[in-house]
Amino acid sequence: MQKLLVFLSLFLTTIISLSQEIENLNNDLESTTQKSQELNSDNKKSKSGANQILLKPYEKSFFTILSDNDAYYNPYTDYYYTAGTLLVYTTKEFDFSHSFARFLSLNASNKHLSRLSFGLHQDIYTPIKRDANADIRDFPYGGFLAFEASIANRRMSSLEVIKLQVGMIGPSALAKQTQKLIHLITKNPIFYGWNTQLQNEFALNLYYDFIYRYNLFSSQTLGGLSMDILPTIAIAIGNVATYVSTGSRIRLGYNLDVDFGSSKINTSSSGSLPYSNTFSFYIFAGVVGKYVIRDAFIQGNSFNPRNLKLQNATYNAELGASISYKGFSLSYIFTQVGRGFEGALPYHNFGSLVLNFAF
Repeated sequence: MQKLLVFLSLFLTTIISLSQEIENLNNDLESTTQKSQELNSDNKKSKSGANQILLKPYEKSFFTILSDNDAYYNPYTDYYYTAGTLLVYTTKEFDFSHSFARFLSLNASNKHLSRLSFGLHQDIYTPIKRDANADIRDFPYGGFLAFEASIANRRMSSLEVIKLQVGMIGPSALAKQTQKLIHLITKNPIFYGWNTQLQNEFALNLYYDFIYRYNLFSSQTLGGLSMDILPTIAIAIGNVATYVSTGSRIRLGYNLDVDFGSSKINTSSSGSLPYSNTFSFYIFAGVVGKYVIRDAFIQGNSFNPRNLKLQNATYNAELGASISYKGFSLSYIFTQVGRGFEGALPYHNFGSLVLNFAF
């Protein structure tokens, strides 16, 4: 944990220093670019008018595969939140300005474009030990299977995501069968304590994420290298998870305005799909602080709780890279999750792969 925080600190300090030097160089070489002048002129005339011109709907739909697994970081790790999979279909962008759907936003009066997404989501949780007699002081066996629907509202400098999950916790989530099949295929050891997993329970959860994009610099002298920061706030309410979180990502690369950061399944910011055909590549780092009130996969079923004491204040830290072109994008993200309950290991690491296909 200490090494990761030191690395993050050095990483952020280095790129911020780089941004300041480049910005000073740009100020000496040119007072302003022609593009900036045109945008400033538009803003003076009418901010809303500029939004209507610059906000153009992206006409492609997407199929997305998101996969979390601790084996993507360390093949010898297989516990706690050990795997997550999300398969998603996302529509093209729509302008709901004259539709009732415009009210699916906390700022409906502000011009925005919207995408609808529909997905199938499965998570798998296991303790450290694989014994048939599970330790009640360890992470319980648990599975989660849900259908989710969401709307993503994009504005010039912000993204708002509202998501609803409906599904099941427990044996009906088929986590035992999924893990057993994958372990047989990959010739990994089997877990023997699934008979102690969380009981069947209907799952209902609502999520709200808001991401703001603030451009730190954009250089014409370094081939368009730019940097931005993405502050975010997220709220979840339901019997699966209830929490509030806030944090930020910082990105360094080319054509950052292609998206609002890489998407993830259960941690950090929700991110976004590309909304431009322009080539983009960037690296990023982020930290999110989270205050957790409810975590079903630690506390157990709503009416049959476990004895583990939830660690309310925790964090997620991440490092990653993303590349996209004409709607296709590929991302890899390393994530460290802080301690989830008293007596747990101080942190848990896993990797994420994200594939987006536009059509």
